[in-house]
Amino acid sequence: MSPTKLLNPATIALLYLTAGTLWILFSDNWVAGITDDTALLTTLQTYKGWFYVTATAIPLYFLIAIHKRFVLAAAYKLKLTERRYEELFLRNPHPIAVVTNNDSGDYRFQEEKWQWRESRGIVYPLQI
Repeated sequence: MSPTKLLNPATIALLYLTAGTLWILFSDNWVAGITDDTALLTTLQTYKGWFYVTATAIPLYFLIAIHKRFVLAAAYKLKLTERRYEELFLRNPHPIAVVTNNDSGDYRFQEEKWQWRESRGIVYPLQI
């Protein structure tokens, strides 16, 4: 499985939920076994909570940063693809006919969706 699929928001949230559930189950029993003093138990529970928040914030930050890197890379690739398409389509010195295949299998021109402009003897389509 690719890292992109592993590091989606749902997986990150599920990892956080699993870690939190296991932490609560095991650490509560551990702290309860240390003392019977209510005041000390409350203090230990507070420290335990702070530790959990700190200990999970660090890996959570890195998981989110890795996911962000994948998203930004995909956006960059999309932008490059759009630029290549634009260069191919708009800067093409040859006439381009835009056609679609309708339900009957016939091809027809899509003139109503396009305007054409001429620059230096080259006709460019402009989508409207």
